[in-house]
Amino acid sequence: MPARVFNFSAGPSALFPEVRSVLGADVAGGALLERASRDAEGPVVPLLHATLRALRRVLGIPDTHSVALCHGGGLAAHAALPLNLCRDAADSAAFLSTGVWSDRALAEAARFCVPHIAAASPTRALLPTAGGWDTDPQRHRFVHFTLNETADGREFHSDAHLADLPAGSVVVADATSTLLSRPVQWGLYDVVYASGGKNLGPVGVTVVVGRTATLQRAAAERRRAVPAVLDWHANAEAGSALNTPCVFALLGLKRTLDFVERKGGVERMQAEALQKSTLVYNTLDDHARVFAVDAPPDCRSRMNACFKLRSPADTRDFLAAAKDAGFVGLQGHAERGGCRATLYNAVPWTAVQRLAAFLRGYAVHSVVA
Repeated sequence: MPARVFNFSAGPSALFPEVRSVLGADVAGGALLERASRDAEGPVVPLLHATLRALRRVLGIPDTHSVALCHGGGLAAHAALPLNLCRDAADSAAFLSTGVWSDRALAEAARFCVPHIAAASPTRALLPTAGGWDTDPQRHRFVHFTLNETADGREFHSDAHLADLPAGSVVVADATSTLLSRPVQWGLYDVVYASGGKNLGPVGVTVVVGRTATLQRAAAERRRAVPAVLDWHANAEAGSALNTPCVFALLGLKRTLDFVERKGGVERMQAEALQKSTLVYNTLDDHARVFAVDAPPDCRSRMNACFKLRSPADTRDFLAAAKDAGFVGLQGHAERGGCRATLYNAVPWTAVQRLAAFLRGYAVHSVVA
C-alpha cells in the first residue's frame, strides 16, 4: 500500500490534513478516522475487536456477560435502562436516590417506566446498603443504583452487599466514574454501564456489560419497539458494529486499557485511588477549621473528594488562589457548589501531592489571617 492513500469514501469521509494532525490518529495509509468501519482489511475493525478483547481481559468480564460499545453517553444510557429491561411503560423499576446522578437516571427513566424509590439518603448520611433497599423482583423489573456520586462525593466501595438483595433481582449499576478504578464482582450484576470522559478515556463511547441471559430474556419479553442504537442486546450481538463506531473515542479507550494493563490492572488502580484519596481527605480533615467534608468517612468517594469552605466568598478566594497556583477544575458541581478534587486514574500521584501541599498552605494562611 502507498504511504498515503486517497479517501473517496462517502463516510467516514476524508479529513483535512491539518485536522488529522491535530487529532493525532494517523495510521499507515491514512488517518484512522477516515477509514471505513466495515472494511475487514482496514484498521477500524481490528481496533474494535481488540478493544472488546481488552475490556474482557482487563476487567475480567466472564463469558456469562456480553459487552457492547454504545453511543449517546450517560443520558442515553439512562433512557436505555427501561427501554431494554421493561416490557412497556407500565412496568415498574426500583431506583436508589443517593445524589445528583442517581436522581438524573431516575428522572430520565421515568419517561419510559414507573419508577419506585427503593432507598434514599441525604448528602451527609451513609449510603444505604442492599439489605435496606425496598425492592421486589416480582414488582420491579430491575433495581438501579449509581456506584459513585461524582457531585456529592460518595461511593459504594464494595459489591459484596448486593448479595443481600432478594433472589431474582435484576441489578443495574451506573459505573461511569468507577469502571477501571477497581475490580468488579460480575456475578452480582446483570448490567453495568459507564460512559467515557472519566476513567475510560475521551467522551464518545459508552461501555455496557450485561448478563447475556438477562438481555436475551428482556428482549424477548418487550411489548414496544426500542431504537436500534439504544438496544443493548442488538448492539452486543452485532459486535458493537450495529452503528458506525466513534473511532476517536474507541482509540482512546483502547489506549487507556493498554496503559492500565501495563501498569498492573484494576487492582493497581484501586491501590492508587486509595492512596490518592487518603492523602486528600487526611489533609482536609487536618484543617477542619477551613475545610469541611460532608460525606461520612465510610462512603467518601475515592474518585471525587468534595469539600466546602466556610462561605461562598471563601470558596471564590480559594478557587482563585488555586488557579494562580496552577490548579484548575476544583470547583464543585453546579448543583452542589463548593469544591471538588477529582482523582481519576490518570491524575498522577505527584499532582495529588502538590494539591495536598497547597491545601495545607492555604489553610495555614487562612487561619493566620
